[in-house]
Amino acid sequence: MLYCINVIHSGFAAGLLSFFVWSLPAAIATYGLSLGIANIDEELPAPVYALLTGLNAATVGIVALAAVQLSQKAISDKLTRILVFLGGTAGAVELTEVSPGVPVRRVRHAPTNPQEISGDDSTTLDVENEERTVPPLREMQVFSWKFGVMVIAAFFVTFIVIMVLLAVYLGSLAAASSSDLPSAAGAVIGYIAIFTPGLVLQTGFIGLWRTLRGYRWVTSCLRGVNASAVGLVYTAVYRLWEIGYIDQAYQTGSSLGRDPWWVVVTATSFVGGMWFKLPAPAAILLGGVMGMIWFGVVKT
Repeated sequence: MLYCINVIHSGFAAGLLSFFVWSLPAAIATYGLSLGIANIDEELPAPVYALLTGLNAATVGIVALAAVQLSQKAISDKLTRILVFLGGTAGAVELTEVSPGVPVRRVRHAPTNPQEISGDDSTTLDVENEERTVPPLREMQVFSWKFGVMVIAAFFVTFIVIMVLLAVYLGSLAAASSSDLPSAAGAVIGYIAIFTPGLVLQTGFIGLWRTLRGYRWVTSCLRGVNASAVGLVYTAVYRLWEIGYIDQAYQTGSSLGRDPWWVVVTATSFVGGMWFKLPAPAAILLGGVMGMIWFGVVKT
């Protein structure tokens, strides 16, 4: 969005400069994080898991707040309200469909038929890891001049920025595990790969949009797309909630509903941002503090 605004008002060079000013600091910080992660053990100390879970729980509250605020901007009638609902529910239902790939922990009860039980008349529980995949969230970039600006701004903050940083982070780690490629090269490749398609698309779309926005049917369609995109933010809330809890036994993530305290952390960040103007970074840091409090009370 920042790139498009600067291209429209000041030209391509200004847009590209604003893009680098916006993206490079976070990308460099993420690259540094990847270097640190590459040099630590696979299993973190127990307090770190509590800290990260608290940060995750607070983030869920912030994303939920963004979803509510976006809904207030995008919903203008019953139709857009229905589209927000369908976007969120359809995305959540799709995330429940799994196929081989990402580990998901399931509990299987042993047979209760007496002929199938050996030894004592008892029931055993076997916890097994099965390789499954959750389909990725669908990124939707919207360019409605009247409604889409606010949607894109929050969507970038809550979703796309995370994906961008993840690209640099994973690119660096992938290169670090290979002796043929420096970690910095992997980070640069990830950075270029995640940004270039979007920049090319937006640059080409700017000129086209100046013509298309004059047609009423185009703006009406984009208004509906905006509402559906807002629904996907609610899907992100659900997804983050389901993988927010981590510890030694659940390093791939488990539901934050495992302990009521994480509900309190999520609610605190939501209420703080909604009614007490608590900035999102402060709310997330507060979540980390609350995670450490939980560890001190429950685990020690």
